[in-house]
Amino acid sequence: MHADAGRFVASSIAFAGRLVFSSGRMDLSALPWDFAIIFVFLIAVVPWRGVVRVRTLMTRATVSSSERVSIYASTMTMQWLVTGITAWRCAVRGLGARSLGVSLPQNVWGAIALGAAIAVVIGSIQLAGLRALARVSPEQRGSLYEISRKIMPRNVTQALIFVLLVLTVSLCEEFLFRGFMYAVLQQVFHSAAGALILSSLFFGVGHLYQGRRGIFMTFLLGVIFATARAYSGSLIPGIIAHFVVDFLAGFAAPGNLAEILRGKPAEAAASPGSDM
Repeated sequence: MHADAGRFVASSIAFAGRLVFSSGRMDLSALPWDFAIIFVFLIAVVPWRGVVRVRTLMTRATVSSSERVSIYASTMTMQWLVTGITAWRCAVRGLGARSLGVSLPQNVWGAIALGAAIAVVIGSIQLAGLRALARVSPEQRGSLYEISRKIMPRNVTQALIFVLLVLTVSLCEEFLFRGFMYAVLQQVFHSAAGALILSSLFFGVGHLYQGRRGIFMTFLLGVIFATARAYSGSLIPGIIAHFVVDFLAGFAAPGNLAEILRGKPAEAAASPGSDM
């Protein structure tokens, strides 16, 4: 799975590179050494770390509650740490709040409404997909389903921490990919379209552990979120939509919320007969 995903990523980057570089306009002064290190971390170290963690996780027959909480906590810690360092370096380099999309837009309610509209559309599609998934036997649900069985919450305590994780991911990933990365790429290539495509592609690469299908779907979400960011000048729409997508992934799968409320043990929840 990961070999196919790697080839898919390589071909996608090559295509995006030809598309963006065809303009011949680049300003590498907009990518100083510290920004370059952050880029390498986000598009190389993070995907590698995700693949290693998932491979290790998939070798386990069951995942205990403490292990699942540890995964949530370590992910939140890493994301806030990287976000904090990135924000610091942006301040040092004079990359301001407006360029990063973190300042309040002139039309705040418009940005909120846009985010809500995107969330409704994507959420509806997501719920329809989950209903269709419930009609498929567990053996035919694919690798993403197997991964989700390992990491999604299984009791109320895990669910509360998972909500904090979803909030963290929504804020940090939108800042890193649609804020920082989008702004830097736009300055490097003098192209909003190039920044949109490449930041979305790198967002997909960051989810390498999900395989080729997961990378492609994440890339599409990245395009939608980046388009909303370009249109509104704000990260607000992406943050709202991102939160809803990840929240539904954790709670809206058939039977998953009922399992959380019942506090079903992780071992039982991971049995072949479970929905999620």
